[in-house]
Amino acid sequence: MFSERMEAASGQCPEDAGSAADGTGVKKLIGDICGNCLFLKPTESVLRLLPDAERAYPYEGSKTLMVVVEDVEDTELMAEILDGMYAELPEPKKKKR
Repeated sequence: MFSERMEAASGQCPEDAGSAADGTGVKKLIGDICGNCLFLKPTESVLRLLPDAERAYPYEGSKTLMVVVEDVEDTELMAEILDGMYAELPEPKKKKR
């Protein structure tokens, strides 16, 4: 479940960094990895499961205040967070060509 939804951030594929995908290949931006920290969008699931987490901007000039995840190695918590986020986040808009 967790491993199926989380994709590795890659310097070669910045458009894939911080995205999650279901079996259909639909990707949703869930956050950012900056300065060795995981930042997640402040969705209902994230705020409910990490109520005391620090909030910060992932980089200078960012417009979105995000939730800083301290314990990324708690796989059960991370799976619950990502599953909740995936259900809450809207489908990505189709790009016009």
